[in-house]
Amino acid sequence: MRFGAYEVVRELGRGAFGTVYEAVRHPLRKRVALKVLNPELVDIPEAVTRFLREAETAAQMRHPYIVDVHDLGTVGDVPYLAMELLDGETLEDRIEREGRLGVETAVDLMLPVISAVGAMHDAGFVHRDLKPSNVFIAQGPHGDHPKLLDFGIVKVQAHDVALTRTASLLGTPSFMSPEQVREARDIDGRADVWSLGVMLYACVTGAVPFSGTSMFETFDHIMHGPIVAPGTRVGGVPAGFDAVVLRAMKREASARIATARELGRALLPYASPAAQRQWQKEFTRGPSLRPSVVSLLRAREPEPTVAEAGRTIAPEFSRVARAVGAMATVVIAVTVALALRGRSPEVQLARAPVVTVLRRPVDPPAAAAPVAPTVDAVAADEPQPSPAPRRRARTAHATERGPMIGNY
Repeated sequence: MRFGAYEVVRELGRGAFGTVYEAVRHPLRKRVALKVLNPELVDIPEAVTRFLREAETAAQMRHPYIVDVHDLGTVGDVPYLAMELLDGETLEDRIEREGRLGVETAVDLMLPVISAVGAMHDAGFVHRDLKPSNVFIAQGPHGDHPKLLDFGIVKVQAHDVALTRTASLLGTPSFMSPEQVREARDIDGRADVWSLGVMLYACVTGAVPFSGTSMFETFDHIMHGPIVAPGTRVGGVPAGFDAVVLRAMKREASARIATARELGRALLPYASPAAQRQWQKEFTRGPSLRPSVVSLLRAREPEPTVAEAGRTIAPEFSRVARAVGAMATVVIAVTVALALRGRSPEVQLARAPVVTVLRRPVDPPAAAAPVAPTVDAVAADEPQPSPAPRRRARTAHATERGPMIGNY
């Protein structure tokens, strides 16, 4: 069967809004998954808008764990989108086939999905329809490679666009958050965190935590029913994993795990060693692991402003300058002192004449009149007055050793 430029090979699945076929694009012969809006919805503008929104959102999201969209168009009045063709099964099929998954296996499969949801939130989108049937587990060269599908009821956080009359009762009832059930209009990424918590619950127990015989009974359980920990239903579930899932499913959004990245970080200890190595950087980058501790440390040691930094540096600089100045003064003083001590006696006599005495060892002390301390007296070799006691001591010492010329 031909559908525009595509040759339809077989039907892969059918949903409420569209049918997915395996198809081949001519003339490139490229195999794709062709999603076509169901014919009965073609005349409903809201259904067409939702279908086109899915293609637009998926095309904007370039992420290794989000399905790629290759083409978008219409054949007649029927819109279609062409996506990458994946070989494998949905997470819903895996759970039904195996009954339930081990905690490590479930976390390994969900971490890529949580990464994809976090990327959507960073781009300003809220998925609002997270469930196991919207996760496709493709078979890659290194094993399972989950891919997130179906962006038909994505909400753009910056613009509250309603694609139905209320824009609230969208999604699969068992995985809807309490704020979606009560038709809140301020839905944000925490609604997806709730759905991720329910998906983790379903993976390890094989059952959803909230169900009923009707949609309204299911809603009542979501809003008011008891939330039983996964480990209470099945064995082998670590208490820490129970705590993470229950935190993701807090009814009050403000008490819930705040972001998909925070949820992934909390799940890392329960992943396999290989998955921990793969996702450690992804889920530990960005905001601190312990924002409350960081806030406390910042309160104790605030970062200085430029002006405060200048005021802090100025006193330090002043103290250093004073120390350098004092050291320079000492160096100059020492230099001058050494220079003065190293000068010759003639220079010192010329600048500051002093008394100079010449004594012969054989001359007895004389009581002659005082002689002026001049250079002429020294040259004439006239008798000199008896020196003071200090001078006599030095003179006596000189008498023993011979003549001495000294400066006093």
